[in-house]
Amino acid sequence: KYNPMELLASVAQLIADRNDVEWCQIVSPGQSNPLIYPYMPKLEIEDIFQLSDTIANCRIFASCLSGQHSLAAAMQRINPHFEQYCFIPKGDFAGVMASKKFVYPNVEYIAT
Repeated sequence: KYNPMELLASVAQLIADRNDVEWCQIVSPGQSNPLIYPYMPKLEIEDIFQLSDTIANCRIFASCLSGQHSLAAAMQRINPHFEQYCFIPKGDFAGVMASKKFVYPNVEYIAT
């Protein structure tokens, strides 16, 4: 449901707003329909254990509304300096926020 160009524009805006961070992109062989942000270093993840370690050591974690988003929200207690952003398609944003399904505290949600 994501518009790829709008999602990339939202990611670019977050990167510009937080240029104090060294960004990298998590990719995995099993990823369906990956949207690769150009010119950003990639970190290939092999399994959920490596993903968990990676998220736990992030300063900022940004994702779409996905399993990674939920995992990161659950792991916020491990890293007290953790910031999390979640992109939600504009057409779904109001419904997701109203239903509170997979909406967690300490996550900034961005309509994309």
